[in-house]
Amino acid sequence: MKAFIYSIITALFISLCACEKPYSPEKEKNKKETTIDSEDEKEEEKPSDNEKKIPSEDKKDSENNPPTPEKPNPDKEKEGTTPDNPSNDKPDNGNIVPKEDHISISDFLTKDYLYQIWVQGYIVGSCSGNIKNATLEAPFSGLSAILLADNPNEKDIKKMIAIELKSRSQARKELNLVDNPNNFGRKIKVFGYQEDYLNIPGIKSWGNSYEWVK
Repeated sequence: MKAFIYSIITALFISLCACEKPYSPEKEKNKKETTIDSEDEKEEEKPSDNEKKIPSEDKKDSENNPPTPEKPNPDKEKEGTTPDNPSNDKPDNGNIVPKEDHISISDFLTKDYLYQIWVQGYIVGSCSGNIKNATLEAPFSGLSAILLADNPNEKDIKKMIAIELKSRSQARKELNLVDNPNNFGRKIKVFGYQEDYLNIPGIKSWGNSYEWVK
């Protein structure tokens, strides 16, 4: 009888042991690795502190350093300007004469020209200091200017213009009547701005551009 009871207890014990799952170290290891991977993925999804700061720093930089405005193109500014004209601020009055053309002394005296022009006339005298000191025949005494007129025999100051011969300039050396009396009566074309000189209309501080006319 006792042997029978022991056999039953032994059978029950064996059946209970068979139902329990055996311990698997590999399974436990895989479980830990899975947990670690999931935490790593979460950390990858979260932005780092440096990444969070980048937008704010970029915004700060953009505020402190506003975009530089585009520099004007000097080539575009020069479009439409008149050659040999340093400024285009003055309005066009319709009397601008191209460099290759010329105007008469009469036109020079009666019209306004805002840009450099060629004016043509005869050398009829010289002057220094003031138009009252003008000499209209030899011997000539004025070095600072020559006087031009449409008529080579003109004696009326009101029909003349004064061309400045700046001190030590090439124009004074070549055009003044004191040193070059043979220039008297010759026709010449001068390029410059319309200004008053020696209290009459003329060309002052020009670029020494002139041509003899036959």
